[in-house]
Amino acid sequence: MKEIPVGATVAHAYRFAFFDFPKILGLIWLPAVLISVISIYPMRRLINIFETLSTEQSAAALHQAWILIPFLILGFILYCSQIASIVQLALQPARQQVLYHISLGKTVWRLIGAFLLVILVYLGAWLASMLVGILVSLLFSPFVTAANLKIALAITSLIAGVLVYGAFIAVTVRPVFLMAPVVIAEQKISIGRAWSLSRGNFWRLMLIFVAVFLPFWLIQRLLLVAFLPKNVMLAAPPGASQEVKAAVLANVMNWAAQMLGTMLHYWYITYPLGLVWMVIYLGTIFGAQTFAYRALTEDETSVPVATD
Repeated sequence: MKEIPVGATVAHAYRFAFFDFPKILGLIWLPAVLISVISIYPMRRLINIFETLSTEQSAAALHQAWILIPFLILGFILYCSQIASIVQLALQPARQQVLYHISLGKTVWRLIGAFLLVILVYLGAWLASMLVGILVSLLFSPFVTAANLKIALAITSLIAGVLVYGAFIAVTVRPVFLMAPVVIAEQKISIGRAWSLSRGNFWRLMLIFVAVFLPFWLIQRLLLVAFLPKNVMLAAPPGASQEVKAAVLANVMNWAAQMLGTMLHYWYITYPLGLVWMVIYLGTIFGAQTFAYRALTEDETSVPVATD
């Protein structure tokens, strides 16, 4: 069993994202531009959907939402193309810098298949955790009375939350964390391979995941707080009436529509900043995964990295 060097992997990930910024930018800017262009129409439709939801016309909003599906699929394909290029660069750091790049070959489609499989794994883990939660509730239901109902509901909610988040963490750390580099380097979709590689490294991978993901999550939360008006709550307080919940939802939808409208209006600022964010974010996250994979496989016979 090999151990992943936590500090070195995290340091490599951030060094890769910042010091190889020009190389990563050259690989992903063209797909990013295409994503930005094709997102203009769905963003406008999304603004209409948010405005419709703010008036509690949920049926009308759902009727408009179906048109977004083809754009989401196309954006997902281009997003996977970016990830494949970044992982290939992290696997082969000596690759020359390019001015532009886009790939839609077998490697990208294999990565798409792997991500779809991951979604199924997440769904299975969520269903399993919910099933266990229901079984726990059924086991304790004979002991629930009117006097201890609130305590029972609190305990049940806590157990369900622990199960759901525990399943999410377990799936993310073991089979999913190394999935992309396994797919790219070994040219196959194999949850079993990612699982076996990470054996004995759960807590190390957990620390790496937190170290590379938490800073970006915190920045996003701080930006959300900074741009959220004081009169807008993201969720209704516990025990709120239906009228209060409806008012909170209307305010959130109105604010979301205004934010999207502002982003579209100042596209010459938001889109370049978004590209810089994506370079650093994807470089760090997938750089960490790739360097962890390289640390675990450095003694194995290397498999040629696909470059299509």
